[in-house]
Formats: sequence, structure tokens, C-alpha cells
Amino acid sequence: TPEFNTNPAYWRAFVLGVAYLVLVITQLFTFEDLHFITAGYGLPGGDFVAALVAGILPALGVGSLPYLLSMKLSNRGYAVSKACTVILPAFWLFIALWTNITGNTNVESGLFGATLYVPNGLWLVAFAALFFWAAMLVRRELPRRTK
Repeated sequence: TPEFNTNPAYWRAFVLGVAYLVLVITQLFTFEDLHFITAGYGLPGGDFVAALVAGILPALGVGSLPYLLSMKLSNRGYAVSKACTVILPAFWLFIALWTNITGNTNVESGLFGATLYVPNGLWLVAFAALFFWAAMLVRRELPRRTK
């Protein structure tokens, strides 16, 4: 449609949406093992919180896709999807900071679930910060489709 050709914000949101989709697919591909990875973060609450985090991460990614793909949504659906777009990288930034501050850097990050081994470290903090920054830029610039 013409609006996608005239505003580059749609393409930035689409590229970020593809990145979210890759993360979600790789996390769901080995979803049964994601709980063991999130348990390694050492978050307070033990196995219950680890299972909750393992469910929340892919759910936030899926929830953000309608907004990033500029789908026509109800006002409530639009607000929820827009919020998920920012909450997901903020959650990853929290996890990266938590694991690095507590010295728990020898665990797998879980960024791609158990599909691809990605070690934790300061690079994850940098990645999550850039991920959050990209989400905030898209959230600020992406207009709502009206047609």
C-alpha cells in the first residue's frame, strides 16, 4: 500500500518485527527446555518464577507482532501490542543486568531459547539496550494505520 512506500517508519517496524519473530520461533522451537535456561538466571522465586519467565518471553514477542507489522487492531489490541513491543526488550535488559550484577554470567542467555547456545555476558546488556532503544524509536515514530 502507498503508506508503506512513503514512510520509512513502517519498514523499521517491519525489520524489528522480523527480529522479534526470529527470537520467538527459536524460543518456541525448544520451549520445553526454556524453563531450565531461565532457572539458571537465579531470579528470586525459584522454579515458579523460572517457568513464568519462560512463558512470558515468547508471549511478549507474539503480542508485539501485530503492532510491528502494522496490522489494523482495536484500540485495546493496539495498546497491548504496542506495550508488548517495549516490555520485551526491557525484560531482556533486566535479565541481562540481573545476571551480570549477580555474577551469574556463566549461564546460557536464552535469547534464542535452547535452539542456539548464546553465552551470557556484558554483550547481552549491550544487545538488550540497543534492542530497547530500537523498540522505543519504532514506538515513537510508527503511525497508526487508519485505512
